[in-house]
Amino acid sequence: MDMILINNIYIQKEIFTLKFKCDLNKCNGACCTSGPGQTPLSNMEIILLNDYQLKKDNDQCFIDSNGQDSFLKLNESGDCIFSDVINDIAFCSLHPENKLLKPAYCRLFPLKIKRKNHFQFITIEKREICDSAFTEQKLYIWEFLSEYLIFQFGKKWYNDFVSVFHSQFAEYSGGIS
Repeated sequence: MDMILINNIYIQKEIFTLKFKCDLNKCNGACCTSGPGQTPLSNMEIILLNDYQLKKDNDQCFIDSNGQDSFLKLNESGDCIFSDVINDIAFCSLHPENKLLKPAYCRLFPLKIKRKNHFQFITIEKREICDSAFTEQKLYIWEFLSEYLIFQFGKKWYNDFVSVFHSQFAEYSGGIS
């Protein structure tokens, strides 16, 4: 897999040129209901979710652990504990409360972040449920997820990413600033 390094973060090269836009009317929010397993959580996300739980005066625990890693719990049907299905479309109940409370794994989907030593790796997790989101789109995946990429990695990193796009993928840039 070809990768490009920007400020200690390796990015799968395809992310620079891949177009993507989620269409809930086509996938019905299946990423919340048919994932490959539980949503991994960072230490900060655990703190935020515990605080959210206290503010909601809810004694239900949202977090599961295998002893090493922590995850969002799944409900009885195996879906994310925060998924609400309305008119056959799954929505995240955290999103209306505070869209940045959603774990990075969810906010950045279908991008996936892995950590190893002092580096992070951003790759694409392509699932069949998202096929329509990858076809005939006008936005690059990094444009579609720009708000969340900036939240996760900072404005400077995002600007560096865009600079790399313009310098190394100029044939794709067609008017993007």
